[in-house]
Amino acid sequence: MIRPRLSSSKPLVLMGMVTSASLFFLGPRTFRESSGPTPIVISTAQKFLRTLYPDVTGKNYIMSVATFGTLDTDWILMPTFEVAIGPAEKGHMDWIGGRDGKAAQMVEQKPILTASFDFDKEGLLANAYVRSDTVTFSSENEHLRTIVDANPGWSDQQVTTALEAEGARFGPTQRNALLKAVPVKLLEPFIGALQIDSAEFRLRHPQPPHAIAELYWEVLGHSQIASGRNGQWDLIIEPFRGTLIALTRSE
Repeated sequence: MIRPRLSSSKPLVLMGMVTSASLFFLGPRTFRESSGPTPIVISTAQKFLRTLYPDVTGKNYIMSVATFGTLDTDWILMPTFEVAIGPAEKGHMDWIGGRDGKAAQMVEQKPILTASFDFDKEGLLANAYVRSDTVTFSSENEHLRTIVDANPGWSDQQVTTALEAEGARFGPTQRNALLKAVPVKLLEPFIGALQIDSAEFRLRHPQPPHAIAELYWEVLGHSQIASGRNGQWDLIIEPFRGTLIALTRSE
């Protein structure tokens, strides 16, 4: 079963904000090779998010980047890093209230979108996971999975009906429409020309005492990445608007 989640742990020791792109390069490089102060993999992640999720662009949002790694050993590649996009940097707190004798409260500005990225030692994208209530409909997916899990006796048809009732455009019967919605062209600058091999809707994962709802499309494909290498790709796509929520490479 694949159910993408972003880590909630917070041992973050490198924090920064990226508000503009630097050089975008698709060939093999280490994360340190860049024409400016921004590691090239962060610029690539920024470009990836702007390309695949245009709804978060043009709003003067801040992109915060966080990662961690050992201090005593040189990093030969960028560790997994997390990204948060929103009206303020991650962890930003605003004072709210403080009038009519009421004490002011600190309220955190929540990110609009969070993501995590992995790049290999050549600086090529290996994994990406994205979560957003407004862009990838994460709350709707969680809500629907809760409903399905609460009804273990439902048939597959009843689960499909529930999906449609909740407004999912790309349920199990919409395979052809889903294939047209896969962002092949948008992904090409990052993973090469993707050739789709299969697409399967994951309803539930069987396990005792009863199956657990999955409710997403898994699209498998392949492409030729840098230096003639072949990459196998596993795409996870949510059913409400057909938005990519996870991308994983194997070779």
